[in-house]
Amino acid sequence: MGGRGPKLLLPIAGKTLLERVASVFLAHPSVGELIAVVPEALLEPARRALSALPASPDIRREVTPGGATRRESVGRGLRALTLGLPYVAVHDVARALIEERLITRVLETARLEGAAIPAVPLRDTVTEVDAGRVVRTLDRTRLFGVQTPQIFADAILRRAHASAETEGRDATDDASLLEASGAKVAVVPGDPMNLKLTEPSDLAMFEFLLRRSTP
Repeated sequence: MGGRGPKLLLPIAGKTLLERVASVFLAHPSVGELIAVVPEALLEPARRALSALPASPDIRREVTPGGATRRESVGRGLRALTLGLPYVAVHDVARALIEERLITRVLETARLEGAAIPAVPLRDTVTEVDAGRVVRTLDRTRLFGVQTPQIFADAILRRAHASAETEGRDATDDASLLEASGAKVAVVPGDPMNLKLTEPSDLAMFEFLLRRSTP
């Protein structure tokens, strides 16, 4: 982010990314506990931010330190869960425009299939490039951009993580870990507005979209 600091504490339209994302999940009727997995140095500010958010007192909230890789960080989040709930949602705080309806859509399919992810069709032509030259053009009709939240039956996700840990594998998302372990993952329509904040130039766009959507 060009030296602007950690994403989870970046303020956009009056709230940090962590506060904005956590608020959406805390408001969802199916959420029973929320674990924020953050860098060790940010444990205290993350705890203060999470504890200050309005939510049902029945929802357990906790902040836990992440690991060196995405897989390790999600694994630590899994170990921090204590209520034994049947489904786990994994979400990137950088997708700060998440809405409740998308969580519901993915959860409904996960309850039927055991694992579900949201994805949107790619609009651009996609080519494989090597040394500055096109190798081949891929069939765009079969390509989708994967989003979060990704929601899994707890046991299925834990088995995939155990397998990946044994084999020393990492992945860019948890659906990839399930795929590598042989589990099937259902795909539901994602939200084109569920964008991922990646670069400093994205901040102005997120700010505009959030302010436009606020009554």
